Amino acid sequence: MTHQEAVNTLAAERYLLDEMSDEDRLTFEEHYFDCETCADNLRVATAMLEGARAGFAGRSAMGNVVPITATRSATPHATWYRSLALPWAAAAALALVAGYETLWVVPSLRQASPLALVPVTLRPASRAAGRVSVCGVAALNLYPVTPTMDLRRRFIFRGNAAAIGGRIVRPHDLMIDTSAASSLTVVGGRSHAKAGDTRFGDFISFGAASTSAEGVFDDVKQQIELTHHRVAEGSLTTSTRVNADLTQLSVGNKPRLTVKHLHAALASKSPAGSGEPPIAIGSETVIDGAAIDGHGLVVELAVPLFQKYDTRSKLLAAADDPQFVRDSGDCLFMKSAVGGTPAPPTGRLLHACGTTYATLVKSIKWSGDPYPGATIDHHVVTVPNFGQIFFGELLITDLSRRLTLLRLELGSPDGGTVAAAEVESNGTWSS
Repeated sequence: MTHQEAVNTLAAERYLLDEMSDEDRLTFEEHYFDCETCADNLRVATAMLEGARAGFAGRSAMGNVVPITATRSATPHATWYRSLALPWAAAAALALVAGYETLWVVPSLRQASPLALVPVTLRPASRAAGRVSVCGVAALNLYPVTPTMDLRRRFIFRGNAAAIGGRIVRPHDLMIDTSAASSLTVVGGRSHAKAGDTRFGDFISFGAASTSAEGVFDDVKQQIELTHHRVAEGSLTTSTRVNADLTQLSVGNKPRLTVKHLHAALASKSPAGSGEPPIAIGSETVIDGAAIDGHGLVVELAVPLFQKYDTRSKLLAAADDPQFVRDSGDCLFMKSAVGGTPAPPTGRLLHACGTTYATLVKSIKWSGDPYPGATIDHHVVTVPNFGQIFFGELLITDLSRRLTLLRLELGSPDGGTVAAAEVESNGTWSS
């Protein structure tokens, strides 16, 4: 029963007059113990009912009083009950009492720690048999009852996006500090940021950067119903989208890495029965125009693969399919040697601490002549006197995905780490 239903059906009055069925009575009792307004209405109505019954009882008792004729004095004189000051004195007294309760008693009651009560309902055999009382009996508890957190089932939004970040530590300490980052609160909403042409010393620069994060309930009308407490939050669905965009990136001097455009995107939905949120790579995700001192790299991404297998459970199930291992196993390192140990013939996933390691990269190749001495190992390009370039890294858990389109481990003569176009999304129910 909602509060509006209780008001429309005069539930408090019917409850006190015993005009409810047993089922309606139980439903209303469950409601008013959670609804402060209905509980107050019930207390007021109970007081009025008791007062009315007391008044009728007093009128009946008057019939048993034996009338006594008083003898008046021949000389009229003033009496206390005829004083004109009496009504004003009574009004002043009532005002003092009301002010005391409003300014002192009621606030102190509201600030007091809650007391656990056990509801007790006393029902008469009939409406005329006596009054109906609803009271609370203090529950025996050796420990004080304290307020607790709201443990209702609710959706916890999460979405993060960063255009670039990191730190160069040699030959000089250079922090990659940019304002192009976005993040969501636990209730969702929207966050976005932009940055124009930016330089970090003479080592790193970019032309423009932008990020965005948005988390919303899919049906606004249902969210309105939620604000009226007419639907449970667990019956709603949500969507979360995160994006990171970076253009004209330049890193290093000799050699120098340049990338014309990086765009990373993730789109997720709230979990259904499995408890895993489906999280898909956005179709607009791209790595375009990568080059090392003008030697171009063509990076092909396996976006459809991670759109089809948008939960970790789907990937785990597919890993048992030999055809999947042959066609897509490289994106999950299923056939890669680890620590010098080759993969088994069936392949295997790489797991650590509940995280599955993957890459969005399907292939990397030179568009022309390769850079002298550079090597390509699936999603990693190693460049002499620069370091290693990791493209399209993807970390997958039961509840989240984190995509980093570009990560640098810089070697001689410069040392440090840089990441660019990174997004993360997940969303879970609190219980």
